[in-house]
Amino acid sequence: MDIYDANCQLSSRYRNLMNTNVDKMTCNEFLKMNKFYIEIVTKLELEFPIAFSILVYKHLYQFQVLLRTIYRRSNFYCIHVDLDANPQIYSYARKASKCLKNVHLAPKRIRVTWGTYSTLEAERMCQIFLMKKFKTWKYYMNVAGTELPLRTNYELVKILKYMNGSNDVLSRLNMSPERHTRQSFDPIPGNLTISKGEFHTTLSRAFVEYVYKSRLANKFLEWLSKTPFPDEHFYSTLNRLPTFPGHARVDYWRSRFVTRYKIWVMEEKRCKSQLFTKKICQLGWQDLPSIIRSKRLFVNKFNQQHDFIGIVCMEKWLHNRIMHPKQIQLERYKDYPPFQDESEIDEPQIET
Repeated sequence: MDIYDANCQLSSRYRNLMNTNVDKMTCNEFLKMNKFYIEIVTKLELEFPIAFSILVYKHLYQFQVLLRTIYRRSNFYCIHVDLDANPQIYSYARKASKCLKNVHLAPKRIRVTWGTYSTLEAERMCQIFLMKKFKTWKYYMNVAGTELPLRTNYELVKILKYMNGSNDVLSRLNMSPERHTRQSFDPIPGNLTISKGEFHTTLSRAFVEYVYKSRLANKFLEWLSKTPFPDEHFYSTLNRLPTFPGHARVDYWRSRFVTRYKIWVMEEKRCKSQLFTKKICQLGWQDLPSIIRSKRLFVNKFNQQHDFIGIVCMEKWLHNRIMHPKQIQLERYKDYPPFQDESEIDEPQIET
């Protein structure tokens, strides 16, 4: 069987999945069908819960793979399903929330539009829900439905413990300040210097709680809501402030960002599929050798419309790592800023 035939076969299986009415299933049937990894939880994982927000818009099969690969009964999950998403996606998320006691739907659904405040609004909605409702989680991560983990939950816990309260948030000097001042005529709260980053973050609980209570953070959030791409500036700016727990002492950019593996259009030769959406590579099976060599935590992004094989292989690879755990070499992360002592933060060389 060649690659084309294999993708066609998997696509056919997906169409059958779309026709499955999960609302009529019992929880036992639903859990058996999805093969959630419920029992494989170590003492270390139980003592170090992680909170996840998941923003989903499309691709039911990818969402299913994402949820079952990051699911552990020790963690907490909040799922926001876009108001314009396919009804089957919402039905699946709702069923998961009924059958898994630590999986929850966002308090409300909104229509998320790229480049607007709605992205940050949906993410913050879940983050605040998780913060208020569950008191034991140690770190928070925001995840999109097109992403997959590169580490098992056990490995993720070991790495986050090694971060020791630091956050992982991209930041650099904002090169287009006019796009903010042109949109918002009010002065920037606290005369903040706005940094540029990305939506993806890894945040300590202490940082999340501080942001929620901070008058400056809330004023800045309101100010950003009137500007384009606020999700690229909110956490990046606040994480550079010394009063915020786990803040970064230096700016750093994508080659030093451990939270995500992502290929941008300026790195075109690294993208084996040569398919880009919003300047980001649509990863496929040809990219897997590079992906699995990475030390990053999650990978962005896959697209089932182009390639099922990469997604299926990623899940099998992760399952093998779960069933046959290996000792993770934490010292390999010492070159990334969140893991560095103050005397080490100028180290520039990073293996991607």
